[in-house]
Amino acid sequence: MKQKGKVDLVLGVAVFLLIIAGPLMVYSASTIFAQNLKVPQPPDFFFKKQMYWALLAIIAILVTSRLSVRYFNRPKLIAAINVLSFILLLTVLLAGKEIKGAHRWFNLGFANFQVSELTKLAVIMFFAHWLSSRDMTAGRYRETALPMFMVLGGSMLLIMVQPDLGTALLLGTIAMSMVFVSRFKLRHLLATVLPAIPVVIIYLGLRPYQLQRIQNWFKGLSDPLAASYQVRQSIVAIGSGGFSGLGFGESRQKLLFLPDAHTDFIFSIIAEEMGLIGATIILGVFMLILFRGLRIARKAPDAYSRFLAFGLTLNIVLYAFMNIAVVSGLVPATGIPMPFISYGGSHMLFMGVSVGILLALSRTVAVEPGGGRVTDKTGSRRHDLLTQSLVR
Repeated sequence: MKQKGKVDLVLGVAVFLLIIAGPLMVYSASTIFAQNLKVPQPPDFFFKKQMYWALLAIIAILVTSRLSVRYFNRPKLIAAINVLSFILLLTVLLAGKEIKGAHRWFNLGFANFQVSELTKLAVIMFFAHWLSSRDMTAGRYRETALPMFMVLGGSMLLIMVQPDLGTALLLGTIAMSMVFVSRFKLRHLLATVLPAIPVVIIYLGLRPYQLQRIQNWFKGLSDPLAASYQVRQSIVAIGSGGFSGLGFGESRQKLLFLPDAHTDFIFSIIAEEMGLIGATIILGVFMLILFRGLRIARKAPDAYSRFLAFGLTLNIVLYAFMNIAVVSGLVPATGIPMPFISYGGSHMLFMGVSVGILLALSRTVAVEPGGGRVTDKTGSRRHDLLTQSLVR
């Protein structure tokens, strides 16, 4: 067996291009907004902050990608990260910084830390460990599935209470996708998903504004003018861009017409200024990340690495696809940022960590001479949980 020992440069370059494009688009989308804050700021206020986080994300990628894969597959470390995540999720509800009625952040003085970003990484690592270390086709529900879904359910519930329904649902989608590509009993899956439906219904009943978003979305499908103000302005921005766009910095919707233009709806500004060409390039880069991530998952030398690579890849691309769906009016509006491009520190940093781990996993891809089946370092044949699944 020959060990390649080199990171996936295609994946690394794709992410680097997004990190470079992010601060530039934040600058274009936020200049007017910065000058119209309650305490007016210079036009480059958000640009400078985003450059700081972009640099930290690059450092996180470089450092994490050099770590041994064995470092990420330590049960005690995985347990400690999940326990820390639960403690922080509980604490942020009691002592976190409130922004627009939500308690999602800790004020660190120099920045706001969003706890759910750590939670996503913790849950993905736990699911990868659990699915790869146990035979999901044997044993009773409480021995195989219950511990895994208690971690997921507890994390999702605490995130929903913040409230942050969008992040909770995406976390659940990522985790259930990891389960779906494993050898998991269908009845165990149904026993978990079906009881969760009433919980979501009750949650929407207690959060009328969340239900209103869904109702506005349904109305907007038949009558675009009945859609929410934010979605209408977003669609105007996308349509105004045409094929080649209005040009960098020439957006009209960023002139305080489109709320959150530099955060959740920055893709609309990209489409307005760069047109269909720019929007397609951004989407193509994320498709490339999806392809390379799944390639790493398929060729990784052990089950844990494959599940981890699969989950981390989804963590990146599902956020991008969901963000595009929201700004296009295809799904109800949720606070989902565009990875590496939207303004925000915690999301940028932890996405960098996710990419760094993916690159570290790419260094373990091994190929036998003559195209034989891949084996791990102990010489045993590869566990084929993920190889025989959708990632094939």
